[in-house]
Amino acid sequence: MGDCCTACGSGIAKIILFVLNLIVWIAGCVILGLGAYVYIEADDFSSLIESDTIYNFAILLMATGGFLFLVGLSGCYGACAENVCCLMLYFGLMVIVLIMQLAGGIMAFIYQDDLRAEIETTMQNAIKNDYDTNTETKDSIDYVQEKFECCGAISPADWDGRSLGKPASCCKETDCNPSTSGTTWESGCVDAVDDWGKQNLLILGGLCLGLLVFELIPMCLACCLRKLIKND
Repeated sequence: MGDCCTACGSGIAKIILFVLNLIVWIAGCVILGLGAYVYIEADDFSSLIESDTIYNFAILLMATGGFLFLVGLSGCYGACAENVCCLMLYFGLMVIVLIMQLAGGIMAFIYQDDLRAEIETTMQNAIKNDYDTNTETKDSIDYVQEKFECCGAISPADWDGRSLGKPASCCKETDCNPSTSGTTWESGCVDAVDDWGKQNLLILGGLCLGLLVFELIPMCLACCLRKLIKND
């Protein structure tokens, strides 16, 4: 690394480090926003997801994004000011960020396998026991059925035990009669919600793990710049 640092020169290393940390700062804003999006969207499914894993994942994303935002600013300052202490602090903070992102990426890939079973069990129970008695559960199920154009957990038959039959949220069009054949969606919601959850978890998990590789570059450059400053 010493030869690379010498060949690079402090001026070039400083410019590259500044640009990379600007990208890290932007990435922090993106991850923070994605974490907030997942948290808000998950709130609409709160009655259908019993565990807090997806909320914890969203909070971890927001914490990582906010941390990256601050780390990117400190990296830009350290590069411009050529402050050795600031660069070492930056390196230490980046290590913490890498650990947080690694945890978030692993959590996303592991949890996606459990998502379907949890949604299926919880939604079936909610339809049978809570839809007509719990406003929050009713709103969640109606939101899911309207958003994903589906009816019931596995199929519309999940509503057969309800005295009032299928709810209006199963309708393909507004103001329809759910009891009339052909007016409601035929597919269940579990597959649709599972696909949505897995798609978002894969994107966020891949983003977290993909940034790990990118963030190693400014960390190496910070060490290079520190060494060049000390030699000067």
